[in-house]
Amino acid sequence: MEISLADELKTTDAIMDMLNQSLPDERIGVDGVAAMLREYGVPDSDPIPLGVVAEGDIPILYLPHYMGLPEMGRLGGSAMVDIYCAEEEGFYLNTSERSVATVSCGFRLALPEDIVAQVVPLPELVRIGVVAQTMVIDSSHRGEVEITLVNLLNYRQRIERGQRIAQLVFTGNVIRSNLVSVMETSWSE
Repeated sequence: MEISLADELKTTDAIMDMLNQSLPDERIGVDGVAAMLREYGVPDSDPIPLGVVAEGDIPILYLPHYMGLPEMGRLGGSAMVDIYCAEEEGFYLNTSERSVATVSCGFRLALPEDIVAQVVPLPELVRIGVVAQTMVIDSSHRGEVEITLVNLLNYRQRIERGQRIAQLVFTGNVIRSNLVSVMETSWSE
């Protein structure tokens, strides 16, 4: 019987407990377990249990409706991380005085207490009159990230699934932080 990678990863906490029991004088921390997972061929991009995220990294949980969208991360040393529309289908922002839509982004963050993330508008959308409302995400927010978009012009704007709609800027102790994909089974609200 072949064991799937997901089944293997679900047992990581149990493996860590067994290892720690067999070596009572030495505790294997999250860095040790992450190194063991890499040694056994589990790619860094695969989801891992929340408890295995190295200190300084930022856990991100991709929700099922995020499937098929680009993995989030800093590109080329950029200070910002792109946020994509994870709605199942594209939609229109209408032409009323101010048309507003709340857009599902398909992920959750587990920010440490010393880090906050600020949602900022995407310059390419601002040029065509679509502005993401600025908001701050802190360690108390564990739900799905949703962005409010406002159409400031008098014509309909189309927003497609997978389209970049805003950016995240992290502040605080983030000099060496990475976004690390984690498994849903280890997430708590």
